[in-house]
Amino acid sequence: MLDLAICIGRFQPPHRAHLEAIHMALSGAWRVAVVLGSSQRPRSPKNPWNLDERQAMISACLTPDELGRTNFIPLQDRLYDDDLWAASLRREIQALIPEAGSIALMGHRKDHSSYYLGLLPDWTFMEVAQVPGLHATGIRKRLFEGEDPAGLDLPIPVQAYLKDWLASPTA
Repeated sequence: MLDLAICIGRFQPPHRAHLEAIHMALSGAWRVAVVLGSSQRPRSPKNPWNLDERQAMISACLTPDELGRTNFIPLQDRLYDDDLWAASLRREIQALIPEAGSIALMGHRKDHSSYYLGLLPDWTFMEVAQVPGLHATGIRKRLFEGEDPAGLDLPIPVQAYLKDWLASPTA
């Protein structure tokens, strides 16, 4: 069993493949760090949900035991400075497990946007299977074109959250 498994993403929104990676991490590690990227970004079509909303959606998909073993880490983008981004993440992880332990970085190298997985070579990399055709970009597009969240490849708690969100003044 690993000491810590790390899942990094923007989770805009958290879809089935994201939750599968988090559950895979929970099954193989004592603790899991869910790193919420782009934490400082204002709402936009690419980042419509803020930090608290994304954490709430993920939390709604976890059992109380799983939540007790999960730490959420907001992480700012460091445009044009990958070394600073990686150092920021290392500091956050070291605060979770001050003594060096076994750490795995969960992920899938889908395209150029996954390059950050190579910035942390001293952590074990654990490949997460790709779910063909499942991308948050497509989910956001369909959602904002009026598709019911129930018709999207989202965990049921995320569907419920998004239905409420769409009915709110925030949407």
